[in-house]
Amino acid sequence: MKSDHLNNPQLRHKLLIQHQNIIKKIKEQTKELKILQAELTYLRQQKSNLKL
Repeated sequence: MKSDHLNNPQLRHKLLIQHQNIIKKIKEQTKELKILQAELTYLRQQKSNLKL
């Protein structure tokens, strides 16, 4: 990207919004991943309890 593009306030604003949306999505997916990891750990524990 050329530096003159970054001097364009509208483009800078658009890129900032895109960046914020990406960060928000990553945070949401990280939260969901932690939930899924906890569920998987729980299910593995249940599975090993059944084997006993």
